[in-house]
Amino acid sequence: MECTACSATPPSTADTLIGLVILVLVFGPLLWQLPRIFWPVRLDSSGTRFTGLYRRYSIETFTGYASGIRTWTGATLNTGSVSATATGQMIGGSFTGSATVSDTRRTFTTEHTGFFLEDEAGVVREVDAASVSPAIWDGHLVSAAWLVHNHKPGNAFLVYNHTTGSVYLESTPRGGLNARRGFVKMVFTLPFLYQALLWIAIVTIPVMLLFVLGVAGQLWWFGKRGVRPLMAVLERRAAEMPSRRLSAGTIDLASQVKELTALHHSGSLTSDEFQAAKAKLLEPPR
Repeated sequence: MECTACSATPPSTADTLIGLVILVLVFGPLLWQLPRIFWPVRLDSSGTRFTGLYRRYSIETFTGYASGIRTWTGATLNTGSVSATATGQMIGGSFTGSATVSDTRRTFTTEHTGFFLEDEAGVVREVDAASVSPAIWDGHLVSAAWLVHNHKPGNAFLVYNHTTGSVYLESTPRGGLNARRGFVKMVFTLPFLYQALLWIAIVTIPVMLLFVLGVAGQLWWFGKRGVRPLMAVLERRAAEMPSRRLSAGTIDLASQVKELTALHHSGSLTSDEFQAAKAKLLEPPR
């Protein structure tokens, strides 16, 4: 009797290479990110630079009196679809039966809070805090911190309201998108589409759960302890600020920037014209 199993053709070198490529594409990014789960997010003693696996990121801060507070929705991602199925029959030219509609649509967004800070020298800095949702009001003494990567500042990932003593750290609420250049992205850099594909693949669900729990733990630990050096820097900076009321000039500046933004959104100003006009408004007095 001839053994058919013994005569099975072994996989070719090309098939083996294709399999290896698929494994690298699917699991490579996960394995590359794995050490970050177990490496605590820490700052150096100056509170201006991260250490360890995150040392390529530094921190830029600014402290001043708040004005021109506004909120808006940034990046939006729509998923899912609407589908319908019907069962029944046509009787006398009319349909008799039942229909079922399935709606799996979901919208994920990034929530932004924008405001201006003016320091004791009259320098004004515009702040865009994404996924932070700070509770601040005009005239409050506020500090903001940005992540800087490759010399490019991202969104403000931390807002410290010295007037109320409250600290607000970036987090992604349910139904929200991670800030594109924010703190959560620093810890877990996999693109959203790649994450969705991995969730669909059943074999990777335990690994993805491990990443989710790891990121949540990193954010919790940093918010409780790791952020302390940065808080000390901001508190010293706030103590140096003179106590004063918000100037009329700052309020007027905020309203002018709002008008420019409205003109830009309406198409009356191009992006270059908008940026040039805003930069001219924010120039420190000479």
